[in-house]
Parts: sequence; C-alpha cells; structure tokens
Amino acid sequence: MVKEAVRVPDGGELVAIAAAAGESAASKLTAATLLLGAGQWAEAFCTAALGFEELGKAYLCITIVVIPG
Repeated sequence: MVKEAVRVPDGGELVAIAAAAGESAASKLTAATLLLGAGQWAEAFCTAALGFEELGKAYLCITIVVIPG
C-alpha cells in the first residue's frame, strides 16, 4: 500500500490555525462557565477539557512556527 504525501501547512497557515484554536478555546471556556453556573458540572468539565485541548493545539502550532529550521 502506497501512502500519499501529506502537505505540511506553512507558517502563515499555522498561525491562522492557532488563532482559530484560541478562539475556539475561549468559546468553550465561556460555554463551560455558563454550564457550571447552571449546575451542569459534568458538561462544564467536559467542555472545559475540550477548551484545554484547543489551547494545546494552538500552542503546538505556534511552537512549530517559532522553531528555527
């Protein structure tokens, strides 16, 4: 089985992905806060965890951009 080459995003695309992931994380934090206020502890926890996942994605994209070479 031959694997196809995968195109790696360039720096500008990675920055755009990082920005989108950051916005998504902020949105999830807002939603988690509202859920927590409504007493929906489990849903708030899950939504906050997804927000942290988005932050990790943003961090990885920015790290790749700033590493030389």
